[in-house]
Amino acid sequence: MYAVTGSGQRILLFDGAAHGYDAMFCDSRDADGLRGRRADQVYVDADGEDTFELVIWAGYGIDWDDERDSFVDPGDPGLVTLTDGRRIPFEAARRAAFDALSITVVNARNRATDAVSEELA
Repeated sequence: MYAVTGSGQRILLFDGAAHGYDAMFCDSRDADGLRGRRADQVYVDADGEDTFELVIWAGYGIDWDDERDSFVDPGDPGLVTLTDGRRIPFEAARRAAFDALSITVVNARNRATDAVSEELA
C-alpha cells in the first residue's frame, strides 16, 4: 500500500511481503516474483473520495526481552537472521517485526474506512 503526496511522491506504507513478523521470520518469497509486482490501483472510497488522512497502528505482542535468545544469532548476539538470509541488528528487528497492523483512511467527510487490517504473527 502506497500513499501519494500532492506532488506525486509515492510513500510505501505497508508491503506484506516485506513488513511485519511473518515476512521477517516465517514466510519465504520468490525474489523474482516480488520484483514484478506493481501497486497501480488508486483507492476511491464509497463517497468517491481519493484523498485521506491516515491513521496507522502497529501492534507488538512479542516479549522480545524474554524471547531474545530464540531470535539472535548465537555467533553474534547483536544480530538476527531473517528468513531471506539477511542479518540485521536485534533492535531493528524488534522495531520492524510488528505482529498486527491497521491502516484506517479518513476522508474529508470524516468517514473512516479500514484499508489494511492484518494479523502478522
